[in-house]
Amino acid sequence: YSYAVLETLLTYLVAVFLELPIFRYSGVGSEDVIGAALLEKVVEMHCNRFKVGLNLHTAFRDSLAYGLGVVSPVWEEKWGYIRRRNTFGGIDKYEDILYEGNKLINIDPYCYLPDPTTAIQDLQYGEFVGYVERTNYIRLMEEEGMSDSDFFNVRYLEGADGKSRVISVSDISAREKRYGGDSREAITRGESKPVDVVHMYMKIIPSSDEWKLGKERYPVKWLFSVAADKLLIRAKPLGLDHDMFPVCIAAPDYDGYSLMPVSRMETVYGLQEIVDFLFKSHVTNVRKAINDMFIVDPYLVNLADL
Repeated sequence: YSYAVLETLLTYLVAVFLELPIFRYSGVGSEDVIGAALLEKVVEMHCNRFKVGLNLHTAFRDSLAYGLGVVSPVWEEKWGYIRRRNTFGGIDKYEDILYEGNKLINIDPYCYLPDPTTAIQDLQYGEFVGYVERTNYIRLMEEEGMSDSDFFNVRYLEGADGKSRVISVSDISAREKRYGGDSREAITRGESKPVDVVHMYMKIIPSSDEWKLGKERYPVKWLFSVAADKLLIRAKPLGLDHDMFPVCIAAPDYDGYSLMPVSRMETVYGLQEIVDFLFKSHVTNVRKAINDMFIVDPYLVNLADL
């Protein structure tokens, strides 16, 4: 029943919000109409290329199941090889950007690190916001190897234990406890080189004695990325034109005050438990009845009737 409720609500949200174009723009004045229409087509192409609808679907589902769905907008570059015929009739092959654009990445609600002093809808007023990313050594090396990369020190992760105490010490996911198994079991088997990276967007005062990162005397947004709890692999001023934390929250059942709202599925959890008990007890009784054995006195009971 909970699954049916979840799928019904999710179907409604998908039907309402994921009709193309997903993001729509309109000009303020007559001189903005053409620019807004062109911007809408460009963003629509980005959504198609990077399958933004799937990320929003996941965010909607998380918001219904856990109370919040978290995404982060990033700029993604897709590299590949291009072949072109040269002036001598041969084929030249070189690496180049095939396409690039806006992309959304989903953040596991269990890996989301909000500022506890602000409500769920006021994350932009917090001092920090961050998340833990589960990635691997090879992918981080690819990120560092790009021409415009802001990663560094990744090579020092080779051969190191990439686990983070943020994940291993705390109960990172009730999903693993409830359904059994550890999704990070590959660490012990050595089949890959997973790395936990804590990404943190923070408002800092660069000139303070605590940071000593610049001359600014008022808060500036910075991005820090720490791998395996011990290696700084990214640190830079955020420098975005909109000057906001690049994190977006879907919380359809927020109350305006709480940091973690009660999800819609949790509100009917007690009812679901009762329904589960009724069905399971009925099935258990049926199993018992069809497997029952009776001892009777054939002189007192008609066996054919029995």
